[in-house]
Amino acid sequence: MQTVSSVLLAFDRANNNYPLPILYTSVLQKLGMEMDSFATSTGTMTGLT
Repeated sequence: MQTVSSVLLAFDRANNNYPLPILYTSVLQKLGMEMDSFATSTGTMTGLT
């Protein structure tokens, strides 16, 4: 049986609303993939640990 963990990401919608390609790039980098961009992303998210 597999367990699925969920993570809630909360942002201030007025100031820190990141496009999904930037989220995907950040997550893939955290998983160890060496990439600078994904689709239309121009960078990564700040503040992820």
